[in-house]
Amino acid sequence: MPAAFQASLRLKLSILTRLRIVVVMFFLPKFLNFAFESINTEDEFAEVKLLCASEVLDFITFSFLLVIFYPRKEWPDYFYLGLEALAANVRR
Repeated sequence: MPAAFQASLRLKLSILTRLRIVVVMFFLPKFLNFAFESINTEDEFAEVKLLCASEVLDFITFSFLLVIFYPRKEWPDYFYLGLEALAANVRR
C-alpha cells in the first residue's frame, strides 16, 4: 500500500476513534440524567445541579468536536477518496 494511502487511512482512523469518544461523552450524561430523574423524582435542586453539569459536559464535548475537525492547511493525498476507492486502487 502506498505511503499516501497509509497517511490518509491513519488520519481517518484517528478521526473516527475520537468521534466515538465524543459520541459516548455526549450521550452518557443524558443517560445518567434520565436515570436520575426516573429514580429520584422529589429532589428538584439536585435535578437542576445535574442538568447544569450535563450542560457543562455538552460544552466540553462540542469543543472537543471542534478540535477533531479543525481545518488543516494541507490534507493528506487521497483523503477525500472513500474507503472503497482506496481499496480498489490497492487491488490494481
